[in-house]
Amino acid sequence: MKILYITSVVSTSGGVEKILAQKSDFFVENYNYQISIIYNEVLERHTFYKFNEKAKLNNLGLNKKSLFYIFKFRKKVEELIDNYCPDIIVVSDNGLKGFLVPLLIKTKAPVLLEVHGSKAEIINRKHSLLRFLKRKMHLLIKSFTITKFDQVIFLSEKSAAEWNFYKAKIIPNSLCFEPNVQSLLTAKVAIAIGRHSYEKGLDRLLPIWKEVSTQNPEWKLKIYGDFTEDTTFLKNEIDKLKLQDTVDLLLPVKDIEKVYEEASVFLMTSRFEGFGMALLEAMSFGLPVVSFDCPIGPGNLIENNVDGILIPDNDSELYIKRLDFLIQNKELQNQLAENAVKKASAFSKTEIMNLWEELFKEVLSK
Repeated sequence: MKILYITSVVSTSGGVEKILAQKSDFFVENYNYQISIIYNEVLERHTFYKFNEKAKLNNLGLNKKSLFYIFKFRKKVEELIDNYCPDIIVVSDNGLKGFLVPLLIKTKAPVLLEVHGSKAEIINRKHSLLRFLKRKMHLLIKSFTITKFDQVIFLSEKSAAEWNFYKAKIIPNSLCFEPNVQSLLTAKVAIAIGRHSYEKGLDRLLPIWKEVSTQNPEWKLKIYGDFTEDTTFLKNEIDKLKLQDTVDLLLPVKDIEKVYEEASVFLMTSRFEGFGMALLEAMSFGLPVVSFDCPIGPGNLIENNVDGILIPDNDSELYIKRLDFLIQNKELQNQLAENAVKKASAFSKTEIMNLWEELFKEVLSK
């Protein structure tokens, strides 16, 4: 079977890139699929995650600011489709052009869409009036074009409900690794993982940590994620809150398993999460997790006070109280950790990939 993926980028350390690298490798090695991936980055860079050498990566190399970008995109993608002749096309680009693929591209192959983000990110993100109106227009267009795909795949029922889409297929992300060991929960280290961006809400985490670290000065917070234009703001906040000795901003690491293994608590303060890959990975290593119940990922993974702690979104005061209690309560840490491992085991790679194989066969049989 020949599968063609259309995505935005492959070089960065995001969750979409990680899952795409995992899926393409599994499909090549276990199902003998032929995989080709179309992406667009002006500068060719090394990929953060390792893609199977049998998977073909096709960089369009187009300038997104070009007046004729969308036309050049259509022309190049159609040329690659004509040359590759895929059995199925899967769009994992949730930008506007990704949602426009069924209207832009002429092909006989069925076109599927993977929805990785939350609709709330489009609606609730802070913007100037002009940018807000632009995003609202994009949302209207997406709400129309999403119905033009042959199949839409969501990560959860909540995600499908956001789009009022009831013909959807639900296939969650899977763990990229299945740990042989769990954290010993002995290090006085909390971790957070996410690029420095508005949606990841690290600016909400720092004031929380200021209060918690005052009561627990021996604890450290390590934040791993891509540096962006927001990094300067976060560094200034760390200085303002006098957290230089208790907070480290660190770049992403490929050996993230070791990071989970050596931590004792995982924290998430995102404003939006399509799924929460880092949250699931932390649970698989037996880390107690604390997260805001933001739209829409964490609530799908955490059963409050059973396998993690779920805080009503933006209730920082309760977050501080629950995190402080968790840090000082070893029995609760162990209870949450044990149940978190059980929860994460339901997202094994083999089980989830089998769902994809069944879907592909179903689509081709129509």
